[in-house]
Amino acid sequence: MSHPSDEKSDRPTVEHREQLAVVDAGDELSAATAAALRSTVTDALAGRPRTGLERAENPNIEEQPAETAELRLLLADVTVFDQNGLGLLVGLHREARSVGVRLVCVNPQMALFAALRQQGLHRVLTVELDVRE
Repeated sequence: MSHPSDEKSDRPTVEHREQLAVVDAGDELSAATAAALRSTVTDALAGRPRTGLERAENPNIEEQPAETAELRLLLADVTVFDQNGLGLLVGLHREARSVGVRLVCVNPQMALFAALRQQGLHRVLTVELDVRE
């Protein structure tokens, strides 16, 4: 019998590791899945610990772990994507950058990487290939 946590969820997932948030995008980047991924990434960015300024303004709140500096978006399982999904990646990149977080697209399959290159998005997004997570 498999445990529910052993099965891969259709919904994107997030894991925090010190100054790093890791989001698994699942198997589809499209209009049908954009809202769930956007929500997951937004939640991951909102879950960041307070900045130095926030701590200075509220010194009575207990110290929190180091601030998230990077969000790694795992794309290895993405086999279905469309223009909405590609646009979503750019929007997530901008959202992360607006709060001082570096978004890294990790291990897209070759078809997705080719689409990113064809659209010139490899010059906008940080893409890492063949990374062992």
